[in-house]
Amino acid sequence: EGRLEEYGDIDLTLNEPHELLVSLTGTSENPIVTGNASAGSGEFRFTPHDDRYPAFDLALGTIQGSWDSEFQSPMASFTVLDGTVYHPDTGIRAKNVYGTVVIENRVVTVAPVNATVTGNAATGSLVYDLDTGDGNVTIEGTFARLEEAAFTDSISVTTLAGSVGLRCTASKTGDQYTVDAHIDATQSTFDYSWWFEKPLGIGANGLVHVEFVPEKSAVITVDADIASSRLEAKVLVGHGGEDGWYLASCVAKSDLLDVNAVGKCLKLPYKITGSTATDGHFDWRRDPAHPQGWSETMGCTIEEISIIPNHEDATSPISCTDVTLVATIHSGTLEAGSIKLDAGTASTPSFGELWFVELLPEDEEEPNRDWTYELSAASLTLPPWKGTNFTALAYTKEETSGFIRFAADVEEGHISGDYHSIHKENSYRSAVAWENVPAKYFIEHLNYPDVLSGNVSGEVSYLLDVDDPNTLSGDGNFEVLDGQFSADFLYSMLKGKVEDELGTLPPSLEFSRLSIDVRLHEDVVETPAIMLVSEGLELKGSGSFVKDGDMDYDIEIAVTPDTAAKIPLLAENFNIQSLQVTQQNLELPFHIGGPTFNPRGELAGLPPTSVTLVGGAFDVASEAAKIIDLPRRILIDLLKMGGGIVAGGN
Repeated sequence: EGRLEEYGDIDLTLNEPHELLVSLTGTSENPIVTGNASAGSGEFRFTPHDDRYPAFDLALGTIQGSWDSEFQSPMASFTVLDGTVYHPDTGIRAKNVYGTVVIENRVVTVAPVNATVTGNAATGSLVYDLDTGDGNVTIEGTFARLEEAAFTDSISVTTLAGSVGLRCTASKTGDQYTVDAHIDATQSTFDYSWWFEKPLGIGANGLVHVEFVPEKSAVITVDADIASSRLEAKVLVGHGGEDGWYLASCVAKSDLLDVNAVGKCLKLPYKITGSTATDGHFDWRRDPAHPQGWSETMGCTIEEISIIPNHEDATSPISCTDVTLVATIHSGTLEAGSIKLDAGTASTPSFGELWFVELLPEDEEEPNRDWTYELSAASLTLPPWKGTNFTALAYTKEETSGFIRFAADVEEGHISGDYHSIHKENSYRSAVAWENVPAKYFIEHLNYPDVLSGNVSGEVSYLLDVDDPNTLSGDGNFEVLDGQFSADFLYSMLKGKVEDELGTLPPSLEFSRLSIDVRLHEDVVETPAIMLVSEGLELKGSGSFVKDGDMDYDIEIAVTPDTAAKIPLLAENFNIQSLQVTQQNLELPFHIGGPTFNPRGELAGLPPTSVTLVGGAFDVASEAAKIIDLPRRILIDLLKMGGGIVAGGN
């Protein structure tokens, strides 16, 4: 009745032997005409008008058909010996097609049908109602070269390649199509956007349910095992007319994730290893206010994870346990990304080592994004630091990266600050403040020997061009309370110069307060205010030194009478008894100058005459050498008695 012509053009050739039998039965008022036909073989070609329908080019075997005027419904059966079927919408082509076709009660049934698709055998069946246009198809087989199929890149942010094993049932009711499929995609690759790729060989299989209306919308639900992880997902796809299909939203969740396997699927410039994760979730939404805008959020809770950049300068990973991880990416009106990581315990590289690298997509059309990293940990190891209650906000941009802020408790103390690296200038600036923090962390951080112990409070800010260390500039101050200098360190510094006079030093030299103000300018370090308070000794000073150059310091030492009496050089040459009577300290000014590696000291002045000399025993003119050597000898005696000490150097 011309119905087939509505779908496409038909070319049917019947080969001999032909046979046609027509019979007439019934009454003359209501005759029934019946026709039966057969042919030995034939060729059938169908070229559809709509790409939704497949094209056929078939070689037919024995053909039989019948029709009667009472029911006006054709009946036919024939065998397909060979041929091809091509579906333009999907790009799928089947070769070596053979099977049996039956048309009865205006329903076409093809069962079974066998074919070769992408070089692999496939079997299936088809039922199609010519009146309603409804029907269903079953397919089972392995389908290779998916990258050649038209549908695999219909969504711009996804690509599919390789082969899949498929058991599929598809049905059409009215305008709606429904597909239920079991897919094994272990031997395929699947790319999503610029950051996800399931490599060949990573396990991926599960159930897919699809409901779609051509050129309108599609809903895809997935229940699968991917990369040793359980996954449930729901995808909404829209159709933009001439622009084709587009992703509207995607929501997925997983109760169990294998961190090692998932890490191999992330196309990020990091190596990711770990154990298992739970509460995995992914949410992608298109931005209705921007035609190409979208946002996505993903996260999970991880037992243990280790992350290290794929960069030759990265030597230490960020390792965490009991982690809650959330990442968000925006595109369109805002090109940005953020990662929030909260850990029970965390171990990170030292400051100055490479922590993060820019996430630069391989696709040149993909925009560069500004990234922020919100980090927190109940317990943190950041060599040489060990702290608790760590929080930080880090960032990477095209021109700068660093920490907007960081803070942590260090034993009984607290430290906070910021750090910014300027890439093009290869420079950085930082500001740090701390309160009641053990000095050992600062000393190890600066790679200094174990010279000092005690709790430190202070602050410092500085700017440095890494290519020119002499560009250092900044200022700061710090104070150490109830501390100790290491006598072993001071002995090693003086060994070879005054070794015969040192004798045995006490294990440590205690003090109650040490405070220093610091100013940094290029290669000059200024200390405008120095104070050291120890039992029996108080020292004040100011000055500066040049790195690998000269130093220039004015020092005032105030020694109590009782302490001075224990120092032979002072007891022999000064009126200690007068000091004891008046309860005045012996105040001695010194000037220290010369190379920092071998400074020279001299007495800059004397106390009042009443306490200066003992009965003429000290003749300035004849004892000039003793005066010049006085600072060194006093230093040695102070070291021996352990009363207090101050040392200057680079």
